[in-house]
Amino acid sequence: MGMANMKTIALCGVNAEIVEALERHGTYHLISFTDSMEYRGEVQLIYFLNTGHTCDLAIVAYPGAAGLTACDYLRGHSKTLPILWLCERGEFLNEAARLGAGFYLIGPPKGVTEQKIILQIEQAVQSGSLAP
Repeated sequence: MGMANMKTIALCGVNAEIVEALERHGTYHLISFTDSMEYRGEVQLIYFLNTGHTCDLAIVAYPGAAGLTACDYLRGHSKTLPILWLCERGEFLNEAARLGAGFYLIGPPKGVTEQKIILQIEQAVQSGSLAP
């Protein structure tokens, strides 16, 4: 599979363990947007998209309300961007649905393995159905 066929995944607030697991998985082009002094990851991602780049899936994994803020911001700037929200709190499920974002509950308890998360990400990338 050449780079051309590789799906590009943008990562916002995704922890190192999941990033490393995705890298080991090796089938995606990963772009990490880490918070800087000036801009949070989702803001950097929109700048990236506005300069003509594309991505097949944005994964948001900030905790709680910060995750909601990020998804809300991304959706406000792109109606078509597929978003997968990895969230540790189930009460945000309805907000994700309202924003047309995929939602995957990652805890608590810390029962969700990297493998399960990767599987969820794979399904999200393949289906593309997370775009509203």
